[in-house]
Amino acid sequence: MPLENGEKLAEIFVEIKARQKEFEKQLDRIEKKTEKQAESMGKKFGKQFNKGLAALGITTSFALLLNKVNESIRASIKQAEVERQVARAVRTTGKAAGFSARQLNKQASALQNLTGIGDEVILGDVTNQLLTFKKLSGDIFKRAQAAVLDLNAVINSGAITGLSSQAIQLGKALNDPILGLSALARSGIQFSESQKTRIKLLTEEGKQHKAMSLILDEIESQYGGQAKAQAEAAAGTKQFAAAAGDVLE
Repeated sequence: MPLENGEKLAEIFVEIKARQKEFEKQLDRIEKKTEKQAESMGKKFGKQFNKGLAALGITTSFALLLNKVNESIRASIKQAEVERQVARAVRTTGKAAGFSARQLNKQASALQNLTGIGDEVILGDVTNQLLTFKKLSGDIFKRAQAAVLDLNAVINSGAITGLSSQAIQLGKALNDPILGLSALARSGIQFSESQKTRIKLLTEEGKQHKAMSLILDEIESQYGGQAKAQAEAAAGTKQFAAAAGDVLE
């Protein structure tokens, strides 16, 4: 869920993170104090039932509430951090990908709705990695983001821990199509001899954008739609989990 207030709000959350340890200590102290008060109340009335009621009904509920507050803060900080990283990458690369940070945030949200993978994960592990490859821009960049998710759904069985390395591998392959074909082949992405020849000629002629498009065409023909299919196979639970994460943020 992109944050509309931009970097200023992101900086606020970074400041919150810096104070989070102290915040957690305070929560710990409050919870322990509440537990002691509940125990004292039970002794005062002299009934074990009242003590149990106080401990379970008051202390546990309060602890759960504090836990949810802490989860929300963590989720907000994570979202703010990745959006800040993407904004910084857009600036340092001179907007080489052809998109503003806000546009990239919206693209990540659209991919989240499609695949059920959190937009903060997509921004951090896919978008941010691909932005380091300055030759990727426009439609090529958008297609590359989706291709990473589809490749990962098959090669790494959708484990989000593999997204970052998958993004780097595809980014390298597109950034240097001739050398990239060999790297992609090692991952099981096969190209015919005629495709390899065509991609090499286009690259040597300075038509790298067309060469990258041919690579993505083949990846899409082999893996296209896999991330979406994986999400659909989970009967919408992935999208629901991602939406729940947005609520926390």
